[in-house]
Amino acid sequence: MSDPPISGLFARTSGISLNIAANIAANVVTAAILFVSIPLIIPYIGLEAYGLVGFYVTLQTLILVLELGLNVTITREFAILSQDEERASELRDLLWTAEVFYFGMAAASLVVWISITQLLADFVNPAGLERSTIYLSLLLMGVPLVLQFPASLYSSGLFGIQRQALVSAITTAFSALRNLGVIAVLHYASPTAEAYFAWQAISAVIYVPVLAIALRRSIPAAMRRIRMDTRLLAGKWRFVTGIGIITLASAFLSNVDRLVVARMLPLETFGYYSIAATIGIGINWLVQPVFRALFPRLSQIVSLPDTSSLSRTYHQGCQLMAVVVLPVAGVLIFFSWEVVDLWQRNPETANNTWFLVVILVAAGAANALLFVPWALQLAFGMTRLQLVAMLASLAFSVPMSIVFVSSWGSEGAALVWLILNLLLIFTTVPIAHKFLLPGETFFWATRDVIIPIAATLFAAALARLVYQPSGSHIFTALQLAIAYGFAAACCVAASGLAREWLVKRLPIGRSSD
Repeated sequence: MSDPPISGLFARTSGISLNIAANIAANVVTAAILFVSIPLIIPYIGLEAYGLVGFYVTLQTLILVLELGLNVTITREFAILSQDEERASELRDLLWTAEVFYFGMAAASLVVWISITQLLADFVNPAGLERSTIYLSLLLMGVPLVLQFPASLYSSGLFGIQRQALVSAITTAFSALRNLGVIAVLHYASPTAEAYFAWQAISAVIYVPVLAIALRRSIPAAMRRIRMDTRLLAGKWRFVTGIGIITLASAFLSNVDRLVVARMLPLETFGYYSIAATIGIGINWLVQPVFRALFPRLSQIVSLPDTSSLSRTYHQGCQLMAVVVLPVAGVLIFFSWEVVDLWQRNPETANNTWFLVVILVAAGAANALLFVPWALQLAFGMTRLQLVAMLASLAFSVPMSIVFVSSWGSEGAALVWLILNLLLIFTTVPIAHKFLLPGETFFWATRDVIIPIAATLFAAALARLVYQPSGSHIFTALQLAIAYGFAAACCVAASGLAREWLVKRLPIGRSSD
């Protein structure tokens, strides 16, 4: 199927194929950087201090809820406005209006952060770290945390106008600067948690202006003087409010497990959980490339008079998500011990995290299957269903996490996250289809979900049966790569629309046209 025609700015920017490829490449490189950097960082600062890093990663997600859903709104509005070059002035008005709000939120958040730093220092349970080290580390991490607001604004704008290859390149470069540059700082300057977070702050101060310049140079010049126009956002208050509440609930929901583990269990245990959660969260690095490329496209299709291609584009997106996520998840689930040992080069760490990885990766894969249906709802401006689902999920997950952690430790927290995502799949997606794509649930459940999952699990299980344990890390990595290739081939073969989409974009597919 050919992509629907889009006029204006979008016609001169990256297509959905390049966007997905660029996003995946950026996330793979970023994951590789983290894969390499974490084992190198831990010996300098220690596992307990790395627990602070895990706390920082958790807070990175939580603090962005203060955007009140504007990032999704910015992407959607930029995608729609970019179809008409005559609306360039309106596009720049929107950017200026959003900048005032985002930088205001960053300043206010920094003031609040400084005032509560001491309370946060009392939240964790240190064994060997000095209280002053924890306090100063938390104070320093506030800078990159609040600068996420303007960074999110500029990234969302670039995603909306389909300049995703550009933003992916910038994000990858600064990921290397933050995670690999800090190793040099720890080695040559100071092997402390304070030095780690000081470097994160410096990197963030450089990152934001680079994104701002990239966005401003990527949109047409205004035909008149730009002005702040709150009506551009005020007219979307229902959508913004709905997304804001959903973002708040979702951010807290996705971090309930880590917050409960950090509070109820020793900091060292939380360090192990953070390592496992890093792999589980890694599934999201695969989800976002597809979501970020597909959401603007669905928004543009929905805004066009003819939406005949909507159903096919949606199912292709669902199957592409399955092809991207499921083979990786299958290998991680069946080879969790080997992956952790290969990564950390520490059998004790692998022994303490492999089962957590199995549960968290399964939960992450289930969560990934919800993203394309969620993109469809956002494209239509529908937020009520997701809002109800998030509030119900919070009511379920908070008490259950406390009960499960009390009974089964950190594994209990991971199990709650898995159960919750399975419940969301079986409830929210059929309801969304009923209102937006009637009659599509059976096709989605069978062709987009069940068949790809079955094919992937079969391939991964077969690879596990023929796996030969080895003391060589190179041989282990080679076997894992072969297992992934086999799982990916089986998943693609089982996903008809995704297979067709991919074949048309391969050289052999184009030459046969």
